[in-house]
Amino acid sequence: MIKSIAIENFQAYKDAFLLFDEGVNVITGSSDSGKSTIIRAFCWNKNNRPSGEDFKNWSSSKKDSVIVEVETDDHTVTIIRENSKTKYVIDNDYKNPLEAIKTDVPNEVSSILNLDEYNLQTQFDPYFLLQNSSGEVAKRLNEYADMEVIDTLFSNINSEIRSSNTNIASLTNTKNALENDLVQFKNLDTMKKAVERLIEKSQISEEITASLNELSKNIEALESLKSEKENYSPVATLEPLIDKLLLLSNESISLSDKINDLQTVLDNIDTVQEDIVLAKDVIFMEDSYISLVAKRKEQKELETKITGLKDCFKIFDNIRKHSDIEKEKKNTAVKQYVEMISKEKKCPVCSSDIKESTIKRIKEDIK
Repeated sequence: MIKSIAIENFQAYKDAFLLFDEGVNVITGSSDSGKSTIIRAFCWNKNNRPSGEDFKNWSSSKKDSVIVEVETDDHTVTIIRENSKTKYVIDNDYKNPLEAIKTDVPNEVSSILNLDEYNLQTQFDPYFLLQNSSGEVAKRLNEYADMEVIDTLFSNINSEIRSSNTNIASLTNTKNALENDLVQFKNLDTMKKAVERLIEKSQISEEITASLNELSKNIEALESLKSEKENYSPVATLEPLIDKLLLLSNESISLSDKINDLQTVLDNIDTVQEDIVLAKDVIFMEDSYISLVAKRKEQKELETKITGLKDCFKIFDNIRKHSDIEKEKKNTAVKQYVEMISKEKKCPVCSSDIKESTIKRIKEDIK
């Protein structure tokens, strides 16, 4: 609480001292009696403004100092202007003054005075809160009650809600796109099994081809023997060869049967190769299938995040309900304030009479 103010060589006051009581203090007097000068002295001590020396008492000498001392419950703050410099002294510690550069105010001074704009009001200032809009009154009351965090919280919540709605819309579009992609791969498992069967048939085809190559070599050997047979004229000399030829003939018959079987197998291989060509596109789809599985995993993670956002929305809803209760309390307080003014017909700040027309205007402004 401000207990007193001492003024020396400031504007109209050569030397003045005022004591204050608890609560609201009103400075009254006739015009040009120095009421506003006291307020300006407070503001100079609090804000280090105005600068320069135009506020110095006209009857003081050049070497005289301008001093305004404000005493609170716990400390004393003195601002001094001398030798074209301004300094602050706390608790009469003149050995360790605080310099005031230009219009800066030391943090120690601001912390001790702890004055706000509503602590000082002149006769020409508008009625405190009575001529403000309901939104401005609510904001100011929240600030004075250290509840401005609610306004900040709602602003942040609305920002988060807008951001969350944007994310949800984006995630929904991604989800729909992934679902459309899944339709293209609904028969992927069946195709994979068909590819596996084709691979098995391809391996069998390679084994048959190897057998055919071996058989072709044997046939070439047989043909070579037949050519050599013509070179032998004596029957006795050819007899062993004839036996061999008979044996080879029997083997040739057996090989002919195998050739027929192999030809059937080759026909089957041709069919298998056609199936392999048809299945190549399916094989190339494997990478797309792996990519789709990864996208499905990402989708599940996004669904988990969406669930978390829904939980956040529940918390925001509880905060909104709490805000409605606080608003109702504010409306009740405003209603009581209006009823008090209507009943007493006096300004709660300066206790001056208020006309009916003014009360009516105040009611309309508050509504």
